[in-house]
Amino acid sequence: MKKKSLSVLCLVLGLLLAVAGCAKEVRLTPYERFEAANSKLEEVPAYSMDLSMVMSLVMEEATIEVTTTGTSKQRTSDGEILMEQVLVMNMMGQEVTTRQWYADGMFYQEAMGQKQAIATPIEELRSQLLSGGMDFTKESIKSESAEGNTLTFVLDGQKLIDLVMAQMSGITGMLGEQSSIHIGDIHMVVVVDEDNNMVSTNMDFPMDISIDLSEQGIEEPMEMSITASVVCDNIQVGEVEINLPADLDSYTLVDA
Repeated sequence: MKKKSLSVLCLVLGLLLAVAGCAKEVRLTPYERFEAANSKLEEVPAYSMDLSMVMSLVMEEATIEVTTTGTSKQRTSDGEILMEQVLVMNMMGQEVTTRQWYADGMFYQEAMGQKQAIATPIEELRSQLLSGGMDFTKESIKSESAEGNTLTFVLDGQKLIDLVMAQMSGITGMLGEQSSIHIGDIHMVVVVDEDNNMVSTNMDFPMDISIDLSEQGIEEPMEMSITASVVCDNIQVGEVEINLPADLDSYTLVDA
């Protein structure tokens, strides 16, 4: 009887260990892994990354290629954000360097000899920084897959129209009321490490824009097609040095 009870006990213990082992092997979906990596990045006190974008713009049978490269650094302390970005844009052989900073509720920008300051609530800034740029809803996913630590998504661009419009607020703010934007499927590749820390993201998408020019006395809208590839890589978590210009108080205050 004791031997039988011992056998039953061993069997029960074996089952418990098997269940515990299975629990450790629960596999996250690609979206869940992305969410975990994105959340971790939002919570770190400081990080830096390299940025690059290649954009092809077709307008009235002319094609314009625009490339942008740069670096972005961010530090968060007690809910306050310090940010520094340097972006170099090359278009039609012309190179323009833009430097941007965020501190004390103000967004500062220096480009082409102009120094401007824009009052920007921290909530608005958060929506336009890294997490906002990479975030998407589960409902927008048309397909997802994973190969090792490489996560691949196809997203419904129209379901992310509000997010993209927020990211492009500087452009969309100049469009007329009758203008329209259509975004095709967004192809996104995210690389994470074994602990679901963000390593890099690559996003490709097409966009069609119809620009209302009626206020300029032009009846026909301007049609524009854009294909873009945006890459964030070399994401480094840790201490970063952010250098704010000494003359920020001399920047011209402008409306957002």
